[in-house]
Amino acid sequence: MDTQFRIWMDQLNKAAGNRVAVPEWPRLLQLMLHHQLELEMTEDRPYVGRRILIDRTSHKWEKATVAEKRAVYGLYHRCLKKSHSVLTIAKEHYLLLSYEVPNQGNHGGRRADLLGINKNGGLVVFEAKVEGNGYGPVAATLEGLDYLSTLSGETNFAQMQGEFPDLIASIDKAGYPISETFHNINPQKNARREVIVLAPPEYFKKYDKTARGKGWQDLSLLKPSESLVGIRFAKCKLVEGVFSKTAEWCN
Repeated sequence: MDTQFRIWMDQLNKAAGNRVAVPEWPRLLQLMLHHQLELEMTEDRPYVGRRILIDRTSHKWEKATVAEKRAVYGLYHRCLKKSHSVLTIAKEHYLLLSYEVPNQGNHGGRRADLLGINKNGGLVVFEAKVEGNGYGPVAATLEGLDYLSTLSGETNFAQMQGEFPDLIASIDKAGYPISETFHNINPQKNARREVIVLAPPEYFKKYDKTARGKGWQDLSLLKPSESLVGIRFAKCKLVEGVFSKTAEWCN
């Protein structure tokens, strides 16, 4: 049986596209992250609280004073009211489920900023940052993968699948029916998952100009056919301190 090092070596040497022009280290790092994520998802770290998919429809998000939280909370409610709970990135649609999503044991501070599903029912963790945040794109990616790995654990995922119909019913009862695009789509264990770092253009520009952030864009190199987990970066403008309900991919 080949070592993991040889597997990674072969994957690098078989990469599609111009392998001379594209740096190898970001691609190798992503392969390593995916490998570790698969291992972490076999560890069961169940949340010990009551619910994971918390109904946020009646939450008074306007009272949020932290800029990042206000941007995320407002985005969820903006999509809830104006686009049937759908966030659109380029031509791709994501159904937003909840924010400040708990997922790890009794760690009250470890909550995913925003959770959704894609059109195949794959879990999507949105790690949101605003300009001035000290976490660069790579660190933000690790934070998102941390949440995704625990939410994908057997116990947590089964709990979310059980809570999902009640959450959708609660959203509908509040007067905000979800988009028809997502009717009959439920969270699927084996569907391709995603971690999306969502931030305003100014956040990414800062790290484009520093050695610390150099090459972060290349972490999204792996295509859907190559991995069950996508790492992506999306630029989203802030309107009155709240993320817009539409965004664009960074590359």
